[in-house]
Amino acid sequence: MSSSTSSSPSSPSSPSQSSPTNADPISETFRFEGQGYTAGCVVRQTVLKDKDVLFAGLHVITEPKEHILIRIQTNQGTTPQQALVRSIHRLRCELGILESTFQSALISHK
Repeated sequence: MSSSTSSSPSSPSSPSQSSPTNADPISETFRFEGQGYTAGCVVRQTVLKDKDVLFAGLHVITEPKEHILIRIQTNQGTTPQQALVRSIHRLRCELGILESTFQSALISHK
């Protein structure tokens, strides 16, 4: 299943709609508008930590409008969209922990 999923620059970690173009249920490409290499690498690395993900590729496009494409292939029984949603949730939790740790360190440093 190949789809193009877009995310607005104001919500980089929330893909919107998915529109399948073929019948492969274990492979899908997601498009994130307004995102570049750094965000793409972080998302790709987080996706690769999922036990059901076999492959995650990243393609960064800078012209004419910057966006990234992340291709995900999964085991049978899990869709790429499910893996991406789990990965983004995991990433948001990790960033929340990082923010808490940073805020605590800032307070104790004062």
